[in-house]
Amino acid sequence: MTGYDTSFKRYFMFGGVFCVLLVAVFANFMKEKIAFEKIENEAVKRFKKYKVYKKDVFLPQIQVAGPNGEMVNLLDGEHYTLLNIWATWCTPCITELPALRRVNLVLSFEKKWRVVAVSIDKPEDFEKVSALTKKMRIEGLADFIDINKQLQRSIKIEGLPMTLLLDKNGKILYEVYGDTLWYESNVVSLLRNIE
Repeated sequence: MTGYDTSFKRYFMFGGVFCVLLVAVFANFMKEKIAFEKIENEAVKRFKKYKVYKKDVFLPQIQVAGPNGEMVNLLDGEHYTLLNIWATWCTPCITELPALRRVNLVLSFEKKWRVVAVSIDKPEDFEKVSALTKKMRIEGLADFIDINKQLQRSIKIEGLPMTLLLDKNGKILYEVYGDTLWYESNVVSLLRNIE
């Protein structure tokens, strides 16, 4: 047997092992993709109206008035964000607020997600927003207000409530309209499995 034959056999074996590993990695990727699609399909059934973003669309850095009137950034670069847009005059928004509180409690143990609800009420209604969030025990979560209308100028709001699911960089993953039971197991499973 020549050195050429031995080298050829070695490369052939290496190539065979590499192909097997490549097939295994691809099969695992496809299995995970199919599993995620199943989770996603079950979750979106809970949404009244939604849009899945396949292209890269990012929410720009936006500042809103926080619970104490200070200006805060909506994106922190560390967490996925469930960004809810609501108003005190919107009945479905008020209906949805307790669900946001519950999903915030569920997700708080994982440190991956944060829930922020921003009111588009007028700046002079800050006290009204604050009183409502206190009454509903969601202060610190929902007493943010789009005081300079930066949020409203940055995105097209087709109805309320509107929720954007954002990755850590502000990429919009989903746009959801209507009051949603965010704490339902199928929806929480989607949030947990988003990468």
